[in-house]
Amino acid sequence: MSDCKRGTEAPLAFRPSADSAPVRTLVDLGPSIANPGPLGLFAFSLTTVFLSCANAGLVEIDFEAVVWCYALAWGGATQWVAGILEFFKKNIFGATVFCTYGAFWVGLAIFKFAVAGKALTLSGSIQGGMALYFSAWGVLSIVYFIGSLRVSVALAAIFVPLILAFFTLVGGQYSTASLRAGGWFGIMAAAIAFYLGERFSRHCSMKKPTHFFSRFLFTRRPRCRPISERDVPI
Repeated sequence: MSDCKRGTEAPLAFRPSADSAPVRTLVDLGPSIANPGPLGLFAFSLTTVFLSCANAGLVEIDFEAVVWCYALAWGGATQWVAGILEFFKKNIFGATVFCTYGAFWVGLAIFKFAVAGKALTLSGSIQGGMALYFSAWGVLSIVYFIGSLRVSVALAAIFVPLILAFFTLVGGQYSTASLRAGGWFGIMAAAIAFYLGERFSRHCSMKKPTHFFSRFLFTRRPRCRPISERDVPI
């Protein structure tokens, strides 16, 4: 550390002097990884719209079997990949959201397959349990909505119909009309997520937003300070 000049940033990997103790090297993979945001948004939107169309009565109810296959591979595994990559990008909010909803799809799909394959036998109705399940996810989505307000207004817009979808699905355990309403709210959330995925994929390829709409939606995020020698653990 004595070889470093004051006022300059230390490199991520540096050579210690001969009389110094061994030093661990800080490796930053963030800049070398492309933005995984559009991938996670597309995975969320398409899987959500498939199930929501079934809940809204727009497709045959047997289509749900196809939905759960996509929920494992696309809505679940792909969002997990996007979430892990967001950790490397140091985007804790994006990583948490993608991994959370990826786990939602994987867990729900495994439950449906277990029931359909008779691996899990239900002794009676679980309407109350499923109502509690969707209520918990609605509350968690409210927490994410509050956090998303510090990122961008557009991202927060996804959570509004999503929260309504979860709470109407609570009523959907007892009412077909509420289930249909939950399906339409899910379609709205999926449409916003798909639009933002397309917009983010364009925006990430631009050096600077070119109009007011992009500036308002995509620039409200905290700036990270450069890594200095104080960040390197000894």
